[in-house]
Amino acid sequence: MDLKAHSKPSLSSIIALILWALLLTMLPDTGHASIKPVRVEIEAKPGKVYPFKLEIINSNQEPRDYAVSLFYYTQDQGGYQKQLKVQNNDQPGIWDWFYLDTIELNKRFSIDGKQSKSVTGKVKIPRTDSIGFHNLLVVATEYTPADDKSPVTLHFGSGSIFEINVNGPKRRPEYIIENITITHTESISSQAQMVFTNKSPLKGRLELEMQLRQNKRLIARTKLLTDEADNSQKSFSSIFPNAKVNLSGQFNKILPPGQYDMLIVGDFNGDRLKRFKQQITVE
Repeated sequence: MDLKAHSKPSLSSIIALILWALLLTMLPDTGHASIKPVRVEIEAKPGKVYPFKLEIINSNQEPRDYAVSLFYYTQDQGGYQKQLKVQNNDQPGIWDWFYLDTIELNKRFSIDGKQSKSVTGKVKIPRTDSIGFHNLLVVATEYTPADDKSPVTLHFGSGSIFEINVNGPKRRPEYIIENITITHTESISSQAQMVFTNKSPLKGRLELEMQLRQNKRLIARTKLLTDEADNSQKSFSSIFPNAKVNLSGQFNKILPPGQYDMLIVGDFNGDRLKRFKQQITVE
């Protein structure tokens, strides 16, 4: 779930929250979907097979129906994760590596009250075109049937995230830096903006800094972060494989108009990036 800063709630929002809270008090407290472990991390090699075991737990007193479906995460230009459901198994992806032994995907099955069901499976890593970071979210959905107290069928979901790093020969980060601009914000300070594209299959921790000089004298510097990293008050940005993200940084003053010698330095996953130099004009 993406966490972003929110403005002060309006009166209509407060009323909606009160109505929703009243509705929840009228519904039976019967949704207890859970799946363990919540995270599976695999350091993998091409061509290898990795078995796993999940436990789907019914904490209700009565039997419940469940179904397992697959999701995955991508990254938007603000750096936030987007959860997408695997809609079409014909589309190639990490789900092609994922096999379940004891149940069928998207097919309902029942678990008795206060019982659990073990789900075993395996991840088969292809020998080719597999190196890099991959993720898959296994979601167990519990279906709470309608009754006299609740005329709607309620769904409760719980997920287990698979994070798979397929290791191979060490490679230098591949990336593109482009669309660099410096603008003024509300006559208080200047802001640097740019687009960073991760051309590698690796997920990584990106730390970038922009430095501006005139006549070799340092005039200003700022960290460059995604919106997600800035709102989370982190000093680095997490970048997904093949993601294109917007980075920005706030200088602590208004920069006078003129030409500056710009230098961008940093590292990705601990590997030093090439120094990026060019002249930039502040208007």
